[in-house]
Amino acid sequence: SWQVDDGKVVEASSQDGRFSTPNIIVKAAHDIYFNGMNQYFLKVISPYGEVEGQGWYDEGTNAEATAQTAIDLGNGTRRVFAGWQGALDNPSNIVLLEMKSPASLRAGWKTQFLVTVTSPYGKVEGAGWYDESSTATITMLGRTVDQGNATRRVFVTWHGDVEAMDSPYSFSIRDPKVIQTSWRSDYLTSLVFTGRHGREVIPASITITMANGSATELSQYSNLWITKGDLSIESITWERTNVVQTDQGRLSVIEPSTFSVPVAVRDIEIQVSDPLGLPLIDAPVSVTLPNSTKVVAKTSNE
Repeated sequence: SWQVDDGKVVEASSQDGRFSTPNIIVKAAHDIYFNGMNQYFLKVISPYGEVEGQGWYDEGTNAEATAQTAIDLGNGTRRVFAGWQGALDNPSNIVLLEMKSPASLRAGWKTQFLVTVTSPYGKVEGAGWYDESSTATITMLGRTVDQGNATRRVFVTWHGDVEAMDSPYSFSIRDPKVIQTSWRSDYLTSLVFTGRHGREVIPASITITMANGSATELSQYSNLWITKGDLSIESITWERTNVVQTDQGRLSVIEPSTFSVPVAVRDIEIQVSDPLGLPLIDAPVSVTLPNSTKVVAKTSNE
């Protein structure tokens, strides 16, 4: 503040630490008094973004310093405010500092990278921003999605910036990641086995290899989930014999279907007659086949 002689005390504003009075018309001797106070400079610096609060402050007053909370660099990378250092340590991006001496504040930052995960089916957890050098974990919730039309999708792999089959899957964050999912299609499929003349044969078991390379032994043949693609029937066991026909053992599964599969089973016709050549009725017959199967029956008049 300033005062002329014994007049009114006038508050003076500071301009970069300097004070001045308005023009005074001098017609006689005057005493001009300046009443000063200490001011301290607050320096506010940051390697990123914009900060506010730098300047001169009266001793004992509170200076407010402000920094941005995050700066998106537009490439899956951002800087996130981590706290003030210097005259005080504080994680808040807005702080008050009582000015008792010259001071400086420096804004600290950490780097975060974006993990982007997309999937045409199911629900994925784990996408988002991660601190540099931290560990991200992505999870496919429900690895099998039934679409309600005798079709289902089955999760197979993560691909893109991450190649893995496990779910959950964890990895270290050193840069942005863009990740997609791969799925296979399964269809409800039934197999019906027929011998000569179209008679249905029910095998004891069969062995199949699906398009994904998995081999499976089955003993029931209706409403099977079969992977889209070529289905190879490796063996069909009936009466302890493999009756698969090699030229009929490959099927193409492209939608829900029922397949009729021919097998190498033939009907046997045995005629029994007396010495006069007349057919015998109800004569017991026992036949042992090449596979050691014994068939016991009686003759009929058919």
